[in-house]
Amino acid sequence: MLQGFWDFGLNPERFLHAAPRKLGEALWLAETAVESAAFSAVVFEVRGNPAHFGLTESRRLNLRTRAARRPLFLVRQAGEEEASSAAFRLHVESAPSGLRPLPDRSKLSGSIGNPIFRLTLEKSRNPAPLSFLLEWNPHEREFLPVAEPGFARPPGEQSAHSGAQLSASANRSHRSQAMGALLAFERAS
Repeated sequence: MLQGFWDFGLNPERFLHAAPRKLGEALWLAETAVESAAFSAVVFEVRGNPAHFGLTESRRLNLRTRAARRPLFLVRQAGEEEASSAAFRLHVESAPSGLRPLPDRSKLSGSIGNPIFRLTLEKSRNPAPLSFLLEWNPHEREFLPVAEPGFARPPGEQSAHSGAQLSASANRSHRSQAMGALLAFERAS
């Protein structure tokens, strides 16, 4: 976990990480951290769509964030889109990387370039571009905008890493299902 921070140019010693077991405790912790002057920003991660985190809780966090004039980033992992009081909502997903650039500015065929992410603005109070691409440059430790046509591969050339050709495990299906498509199975008994 610590190496990941360094890869993005962040010193892990400047972060406080807490992993409460209950959503109520996590909400209290996020609200308290936002109100504290000890933190310049708060990242609050929620998996899925928990029943006890709805519009009311989102609104309460938003009001405390505005009062404290400190940003709170809510990261929703594998969650369905739902109503919230967020000022804006970004959907972040990976995009195909380009080819690795060489010193002479040509591209190395069959290589994997820097990671590229597609950010889609799903909710905003101000008009803005709907979707854009950012490339992470680990050497410069910065995100750079990517033009759509510039990262495409030549026709007929498959990505250097196009995904698993075999199942990840003998007990699992070949491909993962779309996120949020299935929340829970019914009980067998």
